Amino acid sequence: MAKSEMEYTRLGKSGLKVSKVVLGCMTYDVADTYSNGRSEEILGIALRKYSIPRSKVVIMTKCFHEVDESRGPLNAAEFGINDGNRVNRVGLSRKHIFDAVERSVERLGTYIDVLQIHRLDRNTPIEEIMKALNDVVESGKVRYIGASSVFFPGRHSQRVLLAHTWTDRSDKREQQDIFLKVLFRSKEDKSAEEIVGRVNSIAEKKGISMAQVATAWVLSKEGSSPILGLDSIERIDQAVESLKVHLTAEEIAFLEQPYLPKEAMVF
Repeated sequence: MAKSEMEYTRLGKSGLKVSKVVLGCMTYDVADTYSNGRSEEILGIALRKYSIPRSKVVIMTKCFHEVDESRGPLNAAEFGINDGNRVNRVGLSRKHIFDAVERSVERLGTYIDVLQIHRLDRNTPIEEIMKALNDVVESGKVRYIGASSVFFPGRHSQRVLLAHTWTDRSDKREQQDIFLKVLFRSKEDKSAEEIVGRVNSIAEKKGISMAQVATAWVLSKEGSSPILGLDSIERIDQAVESLKVHLTAEEIAFLEQPYLPKEAMVF
């Protein structure tokens, strides 16, 4: 079988091109809070170890949450609170944005292509946030800015659900993702269950994985580049091969028909 090649698309209206599938294909998405900074360190080490030219990769990272330099256990209920031991180490104050960027650049060993705010800080004036983001770009440590998970945290969790059948709980993220458990597994959701079933139906018909169907659906939306959590070479290859999966208009409508709008979660 011919090796699949990555395709590229522009990031929003900018001049920057990113891979249509984000992670390990050219565009890497991390965050300072992932494993308390370790994800950025690993990426930086990989770039140096394998002598990957910096001009050939796009690095995306995020700031908002505290990064525990001691790498203690994560307390999901408190790590977003800007107070006590975390004061000025959480949120989007000018101080924290500058401090976070400084440490991310140190861990990565290089500049940041796209800095995303991981959450919207409703306790900091938007003028302060935007001025600070503009200034880190002007500093040369960041090239572009963006936003991640501003209104709804379930997007990563949804992709996990769409990667296997509704009753399958064997995936590691199924067992560990607190957002997935709260948003989808804590109550009966017939709409979500029906959608997962339809993804499985199309996957079986096409002889591909459910994850590839889900990725192909995202790619069918103009300007979209899914950020995928991939933990093996096989899954990376499958993600790249998703670029060749064509969903007909009828199949897209079939997947979307059971969807019921959900109340936005502001956090």
